[in-house]
Amino acid sequence: MGCFKGYIMSRIGFSPIKIPEKVRVSIEGAMLCFECGSDKESYSLPDEFSCDLKDDSMYLKIVSNTEELGSQLGLHRAMINNIIHGMAFGFQKELVIEGVGYTAAVQDKYLIVNIGYSHAIFYAIPLKLNVSVVKNNIVLKSTDKMLLGAVVVDICSFRKFDPYKGKGIFVKDSFMLRKQAKKK
Repeated sequence: MGCFKGYIMSRIGFSPIKIPEKVRVSIEGAMLCFECGSDKESYSLPDEFSCDLKDDSMYLKIVSNTEELGSQLGLHRAMINNIIHGMAFGFQKELVIEGVGYTAAVQDKYLIVNIGYSHAIFYAIPLKLNVSVVKNNIVLKSTDKMLLGAVVVDICSFRKFDPYKGKGIFVKDSFMLRKQAKKK
C-alpha cells in the first residue's frame, strides 16, 4: 500500500459533523467557539483549513493543497466532533477494581485507592472530571474525552491486571485474558 503523489483523501475528514440543538457554534476567523448551557469551549483551527456551517451541520475544507493535510483534516474533524459530543452528551468510563481487600473512595478532591500496597494511593481529581465509586467500581464522567482517557490510563497503571490471579484495575467491558497457572 503506497501513497500516490498529489492524492489527498480523508473519508472521515470530509463527512459532516452533526450539531445537536443544545450546542451553539460560532466561527471567529480560525477560532471555533462552542456553548452549551454554562459550558464554553474553543478550538483553534489551523490556517490550512476552513469551516462552514449549514443548517445543523459543520463541514471542514482544505484551503491550501499539500500532501499531508488529508490525514490532518480527519484528525481535526474528530477533535471537533468529540468537543461537540462531549458538551451535548458527555463521556463515561467505568473501572473495575478486582481483588480481595481492594477498595476505592472519593474524599474531597481526591480518589483514594487501596490496592494491596503498604499505603493508600491519593489521586488528585482534575476539575473537569466527575468521579464516583459505585459497588467498588470507579465511575468517571467528563465532557473532555482526552482528559478522561488520560485519567483512565493513570488509574489503571496503579495496579495492572494480572492474568494469572485475576486481580487489578481495568475498564469494565474490556476483554481481559485469563491464563491458567502452572500445573503440578
